Amino acid sequence: MKHFAREMAPAALVAGVVLLLPAGAELLGLGAFEMLLALLALASVGVGVLALLVAAFTRRKRQPLRVAAGCAVFVVLCYPCIKLSLTARRVAFARLATRSQKVVAAIASYERENGSPPESLQSLVPAYIDHVPTTGLPAYPAYEYEVFPAAATAWELRVLCSSGFMNGDIFFFWPGGRYPASTGAGSVERIEDWAYLHE
Repeated sequence: MKHFAREMAPAALVAGVVLLLPAGAELLGLGAFEMLLALLALASVGVGVLALLVAAFTRRKRQPLRVAAGCAVFVVLCYPCIKLSLTARRVAFARLATRSQKVVAAIASYERENGSPPESLQSLVPAYIDHVPTTGLPAYPAYEYEVFPAAATAWELRVLCSSGFMNGDIFFFWPGGRYPASTGAGSVERIEDWAYLHE
């Protein structure tokens, strides 16, 4: 038993580190983490199966079985790891919605006092806000803002938050909060007073 524990220690250490990564990574807004982890899990399944075949059809048993066991540990831990990653990402964007209240309120005040929304976020400075803030997410630091004069939604405040692999996710705010369940680009999830477009 001691010998087995010593042999499995490196795999357990790697798996433990991987399990702790998403919380820190996703709070920085890194959405590609769970995709990468899923690919690594699939690769581990392949390696594990190959190791079992080597153990079954050759005289070498010990080393292939250790490799297969290590792959199994990694794959088993991937599921809670991905779930944690997705949960942490959602929490990060919920906090962003809260931090963004000041900008949203400034746009609404400008619109109420001037009869139309500002042409840009810079138009809010210095009368409504001291400066245009960043989002607080290092991976997605900037707000984007657009006015739609002829649309039902007069303006949109958004953060482009691609999670990698040619993905175009968007976190956005519409005054009135009437968000569709989906768009032509993907499904829409409401997070606080904002919405998250999953492309």
